[in-house]
Amino acid sequence: MTFSAPIGFMKIDVEKHEMEALEGALETVRRDRPVIIMEDQVHARDLLEPLGYRCRRIALVDFLCLPA
Repeated sequence: MTFSAPIGFMKIDVEKHEMEALEGALETVRRDRPVIIMEDQVHARDLLEPLGYRCRRIALVDFLCLPA
């Protein structure tokens, strides 16, 4: 599936499979730099932070990740 407009926001709620979801969306994340909300998953944040994202806790288990 392709989209003509850039993706600006992603909400990832996949019950401990955030890393797999991000790996599958990596091309989109690199290209479009969307704002991402996801559940706490250290390895997923480790993937985003080297791409220039800053992740902050916004709820008990949710993080907001913003591109720098």
